[in-house]
Amino acid sequence: MKSINKKTSIDPIAEARKDKNFHRYAQDANARIRLAVEVYNAREAQHISQQTLAKNIHSTQRVISNIENGDINVGLDLLNRLARNLNFTADQLSTIFGSKIDFTFTTTTATTENSIKKSTVSNITQNYSLESVATNSYPKT
Repeated sequence: MKSINKKTSIDPIAEARKDKNFHRYAQDANARIRLAVEVYNAREAQHISQQTLAKNIHSTQRVISNIENGDINVGLDLLNRLARNLNFTADQLSTIFGSKIDFTFTTTTATTENSIKKSTVSNITQNYSLESVATNSYPKT
């Protein structure tokens, strides 16, 4: 009697997790999915088609479709055009990138005293939120 070769069921996700780069790939995919959801939701909220959005950002409908399906890794220039055209808020950008982003800027000011020409340098550090950067509403120093 012939023996039957039974194939064992292989879990593709379990196999993929064995890859040393799996965690990085998963994080990249998550960012593309979050971008896809935000682009789709913003486009639908503005009642514009993929074709119209593509025209507005000087791209193609196919690129917009790929973005909304999470099939494309978007560069900074395209992301910038999307964000401006869809009026992304700081909260939406934080959602896409998966965390609240705070910026810290250090400003150095120098003053010269009249006749002595002695310079005094002081460092001023302030925290700015992404929203204040996006709206150009910086705290006064």
